[in-house]
Amino acid sequence: MNTSMYSSSTRQYEEYSRIEVLQAAGRAGRPQFDDTGVVVIMTRPDRAAYYQQLMNGSETIESQMHCHGALSAHLNAEIAAGAAS
Repeated sequence: MNTSMYSSSTRQYEEYSRIEVLQAAGRAGRPQFDDTGVVVIMTRPDRAAYYQQLMNGSETIESQMHCHGALSAHLNAEIAAGAAS
C-alpha cells in the first residue's frame, strides 16, 4: 500500500530500492497458469512519475563497474574461474 518502509536503523521511512520493486513486480502472474500479470503500485503523487518510468523500463540505470577498478577485478575473476574449470 506504499512504496516506503520503516527502517529501525535510521528510525525513518525509506523508499524501497529499485531492485526490490522490480523483483516484486516480476512476481505478478503465475507462469504456469497466466499469460499476463498485473502490478499496482500505490505511492505518493510526487513519486508516481518515478514508478511509471521504472515500470515502463525507461528509467536510466548506469553501471558502476568502471568505478574503483571493479571492472578489472570482475574480469580477472571470470578469467580465473574459466581457467579453473
